Amino acid sequence: MDHPDKALEKSFLETIANSDLQDVGKTTAEVVIDSVLKEGLLRDIPLLSLVIGLAKAGVSVKEHMFIEKVLRFLSPLRKYTNEERRNYLASLDENELRNASQYMLLYLDRLDSLEKPPMLARVFEAFMLQQIRYKTMLYFSHFIDSVFILVWQDYHRVIKTWHDAPGGAPRIAKDDALALEKVGFYMEEHKAENMVVGDRFETALKAVKRNLVLTDAGWQFIQVVFQLWTSDTDGRSRRWLSVELRPGRY
Repeated sequence: MDHPDKALEKSFLETIANSDLQDVGKTTAEVVIDSVLKEGLLRDIPLLSLVIGLAKAGVSVKEHMFIEKVLRFLSPLRKYTNEERRNYLASLDENELRNASQYMLLYLDRLDSLEKPPMLARVFEAFMLQQIRYKTMLYFSHFIDSVFILVWQDYHRVIKTWHDAPGGAPRIAKDDALALEKVGFYMEEHKAENMVVGDRFETALKAVKRNLVLTDAGWQFIQVVFQLWTSDTDGRSRRWLSVELRPGRY
């Protein structure tokens, strides 16, 4: 018999590749638990059946929440047929795919919000479609896990509003940008300002403009996970997402 961790990894890939996910988006954890316990249709989704099976003494709050997160993770993937998902997975490096499944399970278990699994699903989807590399998938998963969900929601709302109706500059909260800086989504940029000294025009390190600018990973995350500016291959809109800080004095 497989160790539970190995069984979960195997059932994760089997679920993505072979399960009918059409009813997943309409299902809640309560329905899944009831269905599996009563030998209902959703017992055919291996990952869900296994999670409930491991809870021998009954389904605790932890298992209940994990099932809900799994459902929300699987829901965005139901737009692909079983055959399409199998073909996508078969085209990936076997070791990377196995490791990816382990990381997805680890992150799903630890995510602190039910709003995050669909974001994680978009990351896995992009990896499955080979739109991003394995390491990028890990970076993006780390971003999602490490940043408070209210920061993600507020940040996404502001930049999407500006994306849909650009004008001026988006009013990104500094606190949100600073929280995103901590995980490598933004980085601080210093730029010396030109100053007039007497009758000469010189560059003086007396005042420095400080901005938070998107890292390459942050910009790609916005395109892949938030699906914004997907056709902006030159990154022309990227500079508008910088956040100005107070000037530093020397």
